[in-house]
Amino acid sequence: MAGQVRTGCIMPVRRCLPLLLAALLLAAPLAGAAAPAAADTRSGYELADGGAVPPPVTAAPARVARALAGGPAIAAVSPPIASAGTNTTITITGTGFGAQGSRSDVGFPSAGGVYWASGSTNAVNPDDIVSWSDTEIVVRVPNGLGAGGSRETASSGGLRVVTDANRTSAPFPFAVSFGVAGRRWAAPPVFLVNDNCPGVAGGADAVRRAVASWNAALPPDFRINCSGASNATEAARDGQSLIAWGPSGSITYWYENSTIVEADIILSTSYAWTAGDAGGSVYGIEPVTLRNLAFCLGIAWLDGIEPQGPSDAAKASCRYRTDGLGNMNLVALSPADRAAADYLYGGGDTNPPLLAAAFAADPIAGPAPLTVRFGDASLGGATGRAWYFGDGGTSTERNPAHTYAAPGTYTIALTASAPGYPSDTIRAVERIAVGGTAVLAVPGGAGIPTSTANDGQYDDVNGNGRKDFADVVVYFNQMTWIAANEPVGAFDFNANGRVDFADVVWLFNHL
Repeated sequence: MAGQVRTGCIMPVRRCLPLLLAALLLAAPLAGAAAPAAADTRSGYELADGGAVPPPVTAAPARVARALAGGPAIAAVSPPIASAGTNTTITITGTGFGAQGSRSDVGFPSAGGVYWASGSTNAVNPDDIVSWSDTEIVVRVPNGLGAGGSRETASSGGLRVVTDANRTSAPFPFAVSFGVAGRRWAAPPVFLVNDNCPGVAGGADAVRRAVASWNAALPPDFRINCSGASNATEAARDGQSLIAWGPSGSITYWYENSTIVEADIILSTSYAWTAGDAGGSVYGIEPVTLRNLAFCLGIAWLDGIEPQGPSDAAKASCRYRTDGLGNMNLVALSPADRAAADYLYGGGDTNPPLLAAAFAADPIAGPAPLTVRFGDASLGGATGRAWYFGDGGTSTERNPAHTYAAPGTYTIALTASAPGYPSDTIRAVERIAVGGTAVLAVPGGAGIPTSTANDGQYDDVNGNGRKDFADVVVYFNQMTWIAANEPVGAFDFNANGRVDFADVVWLFNHL
C-alpha cells in the first residue's frame, strides 16, 4: 500500500468553536484540490512556505469561558502533558459528564479549531474515547485527519468535554508534548538542496543549519544528508528528496505502508525570505525549514497558540511563525521536539518528563499606570520561574505583580524550569496593552467603569461593579459624551474603530 501526504487545507468542523481557534480556519490559504485517495491513502495540500498566519495574539476567549449552569466541570487531567498519536491515554475526572451517547465527546485544540476524540472530525478517524462515566473519561490523545482531509493532531491549550445533552465544559489546561503521524523513515533521508532563493545569499547554508539542528537530536546512525545540490524547483516523485524554492510552495512526502520513502520541501518564491533575522512579512529560511523538516520526519505539526499557555509556539513543530508568537527566529529545537525525534528514531519514551509553561495575567489591558497581577499555572511540576515583563522588568517569584508606568504594548514571557528537566523549557507569551488615557466616570453612572472580563473592554459602563442592563441605558444616553471623553478602544466593543450605536447593540447582546 502506497501513497503520498501533503499537508492539507483546513475546513470547518461540526460544532461551534471558540473565536480564537475558529479564526484559524482563515490561516491556511488554499493551494489546490486534494489528489484522489486510494483505499489507504491520506492526501491533501498545504503551503510549506512562510507558514499559515494565525490571528493577532490577544486574550484567548477559552480562558474566560464559563461552563453552562448544570453542565460538565473538569477537575483534573492526568497526566497533564502527553504525546499525541502514540496510543497514550489521559484520564479526565470531574462531574456532570453524564452517560456516553452519540454526542458525547472530548475536544482538543487543533488546526481546524477542534479535534474531536470520537473520530467525528473525519469519518476515517478512529474513536479514541476508551471509557466514559459521569465522573471519569479515559481518552487517547488523538492524531488523524481534519474535516478537509489534512493531517491534524490534538494540540496544547484548553480541552473540553461535551455531554450527550450538548452541554460544554469550560476549557481545562492540557499540553501536548509532541505528535506523530504514524509514518517514519526506515533509512536516513538524503536531500538535495537548490540554492535558488531569490535575492538571498546563503539560503542553502541556512537550510543546512536547520538540518544540523535535527541531526543533533537524531541518533548517530540516523542523520539527514543534505550535502548534494540540485537545480529542480518542483515537487515530484522521482526517487530524490529535494529542498528548493519554487512558484508553488508545498511539502510532500511519499510513503509505502508506514515507511516514508521520499520527501520534497518547496519554499514559495512569492514570500520574502532572509538567511538572517526574520520579522513581519519576511520569513527566516532556517526557522521555517526547521519546522518543515519536522513534518518530513513524521512529526506532527502542533497548533496550540494560547498566549498565556500552555502553548506550542516555542516548538519547531508549531505550524505558525509570527511576531506575536515570538517564534519568527526560532532556530533551536525544544525539549519536546527532541523527544519526538528520539521516540521515532531512537526508541525513546512516549512521555518523557517535560514541562509546559503557562500563566494567568489580570488585567491584560487598561490605562497607565497599570498594575498587572501574574500567576504561574505551568504544568508538569515547575519549581523555577523566570518572568520577563517586556519593559525591562523581571521576576523569579511564583505570582508577581508588575506596574507599567508608560503607555505601550508589552510582550510578557514566562520560562518554567525544574531540577531533572531540560533547562531550555518552553515559554508562554502574552501581550499587555497599556493605554495613555484614563477611563473616566460616565455621567449618570455610579462610579469608574470597569472591565468585567479584564480584557480591556469596559462593559461595566456605569461603574457599579457588574455588567447589567443599566450599562446599556447609560451607554445609549451618553454615547456622544463617551466618544468625546473616553479612550475609544475601551468602549469600542464591536472593534469598528469608533463609539456608535452598534456598540450599544453589542453590549445588549452580551449581557
